[in-house]
Amino acid sequence: MPIRPAPKPSWKMLAALLMLAYLQMQTSPTGSIDSLKQGMDELEKMLRE
Repeated sequence: MPIRPAPKPSWKMLAALLMLAYLQMQTSPTGSIDSLKQGMDELEKMLRE
C-alpha cells in the first residue's frame, strides 16, 4: 500500500471543532455538564452523517 499523507480535516471536523469552542464559551459553571453532553450528542450525529 502506498503511503498517503494524512487527510486534510473535512468541513465536518472543522464545524465540530468550532461548535465545541462555541459551547465552551457559552457554558456557565452551572449546567456546563448538561451542555457538554448535548454538544457531544450533536457531534456524534454530525460525524455519523
